[in-house]
Amino acid sequence: MKVTGMSGWPSRSIAWALAWLTGAALADGAPPLRMTTPIPARITTPAQVDSSIGKLGFTDGVPTPDTAGRVYDPQTRSMLQPDQQFPSLSSAHGLKANADGTTDIFFAPKRPKDAANWIQTVPGKSWFLIFRLYGPLQPWFDKSWSLEDIQPVG
Repeated sequence: MKVTGMSGWPSRSIAWALAWLTGAALADGAPPLRMTTPIPARITTPAQVDSSIGKLGFTDGVPTPDTAGRVYDPQTRSMLQPDQQFPSLSSAHGLKANADGTTDIFFAPKRPKDAANWIQTVPGKSWFLIFRLYGPLQPWFDKSWSLEDIQPVG
């Protein structure tokens, strides 16, 4: 059986294309203008995987003009299917900063009280987050900025 990814392409072809295109974009050492950098976010405790409340917090100064976070199902590798229409947030669509300039994103089956940024998960269902930087800036490349781990809440 041949394993294929998106659009019927073999998975190895997709991985090669992503590596090659990203590698070519970085060859001159200068940050590219509109490169997409996907970052898998780490989950700190196994309890979070079965949908207890988790929080991803980051300070102001995210090194990009646009960011997005989306949760996926590890079995299907497609978006998680909660009641929320799109289990994602982005700086262009709904991601809100706190008064002090920091940003918190909560992950839970039900919206936590006073949570401005919430991505719904499914009770008892594993999930993982891919956080994307669109057009990352120099702090991402020189590693002076990195994404924090998802922390348990409560």
